[in-house]
Amino acid sequence: MFFYNPAGIICRRDCLTRFSFIDVTLNRGIIDLYLNNKEDFISKMVFYILNNLVYVFVSMPNILFISKPLYISQSSLSFGLGVFSYANLNFKLDSLQSLSYKAEGTLVGVLPVVFGCKF
Repeated sequence: MFFYNPAGIICRRDCLTRFSFIDVTLNRGIIDLYLNNKEDFISKMVFYILNNLVYVFVSMPNILFISKPLYISQSSLSFGLGVFSYANLNFKLDSLQSLSYKAEGTLVGVLPVVFGCKF
């Protein structure tokens, strides 16, 4: 939500549009496992998932628009519109027949309007 900082919006000289952004985060252990075992990754990953807590974070679609400033005499008016969402999942296979998990998600809409004037 950095783009919706009012001080940042008032400093913009042009518009900003982002249609899609997907951010995926995994455990560092899974990434290290892949880098060290590329040939045998699938079988090693199954063993890793059975013995560790797996963390997955996904953020999408995160659509946003911030207008170009509309200058009115010594003042400016800027506005924006954004939709941000994410899902967070932690899970652990306690055995091949038991799964523990925690999941959460959020969807936020933002409509900032910023009016700035020079003194």
